[in-house]
Amino acid sequence: MDTRYCWLVLAAGAAVSTMASPAHAITQTQTVGPVSFSTLGTTVSTSTSPTSFAGFNASLGTLTAVKLTNSSGGNLTGAFGGSIGIGTFLTSGANPVFTAQATPTFTFSNGSTITGPADNAILTPNFVTVGANPVSTTANASGSYSGATQAIAIGNSALLAYFTASPTINSYSALWTLNATNSGAFFNNAITFSGTDLSLTYVYDDGVNPVPGPLPVLGAGAAFGFSRKLRQRIRSSAG
Repeated sequence: MDTRYCWLVLAAGAAVSTMASPAHAITQTQTVGPVSFSTLGTTVSTSTSPTSFAGFNASLGTLTAVKLTNSSGGNLTGAFGGSIGIGTFLTSGANPVFTAQATPTFTFSNGSTITGPADNAILTPNFVTVGANPVSTTANASGSYSGATQAIAIGNSALLAYFTASPTINSYSALWTLNATNSGAFFNNAITFSGTDLSLTYVYDDGVNPVPGPLPVLGAGAAFGFSRKLRQRIRSSAG
């Protein structure tokens, strides 16, 4: 066989092989749970303490991150309820507009924490007035929560070992902040933040390459067509 033909066929094969090589491995998720949770006021509290989850299945691949989600892997959801006392100091008779925000924090037994974004609770006031001005109120709290939490990146063997075992949330807490059109302050904070669909979502790399698309197949056909034409040219020049 002509050496020119051999080298060109090898080059065409190498090009096809390169086209079929994947750019990266597929990233998968695994969700475990759900469990219920509850906080009261600004104190650290739990409805089920501690709360343990099934560990990550190491046979699936390499664990890369851990998130708190709902059971479908979406945003963490919860509800607000209870009541709150608000002291006000006003210079007019206008009722202030109150909003309360809660930033939930979940702490694991190894000290790792996952925090969600702040969301609003609706406060329905029932003012106590002195003269023309409201000076205090007990507000009923209601509303729902939905937000994406932070993720814990698995960057060392200690974290990998912890979440491969039975990770446990020891405490739930909510940092409350109050905003008002007029000055005010919390007292007797008894707002609850709770949920029944708290899950862990494990993100991992399973090491499986994506299935090659039609482009490598077309490339292979083009290479074989090229090699056939090349053979015909070599035969013509040899004759």
